[in-house]
Amino acid sequence: MLIDFLSDVLSSSYIENAIYCTVKILEFSDYSIKAEISGIHVEIFDEEIKAVTYHEASIKKNNNKLWETYIIFDI
Repeated sequence: MLIDFLSDVLSSSYIENAIYCTVKILEFSDYSIKAEISGIHVEIFDEEIKAVTYHEASIKKNNNKLWETYIIFDI
């Protein structure tokens, strides 16, 4: 679900010519994420991310009971 969410954010980034810096999670369940994203407008991207991949993606709780993720982006 996280990869799908980030893929949607990436699509929005290209449609809106924006870099998103802030994510506010509004709703989170086993089957959906609803969030408010905000960022800045850009004229061009220096580097383009082609896709967010499932390859080696992982999510786990660390020793401090906080969630961590490892995600690979194709550029």
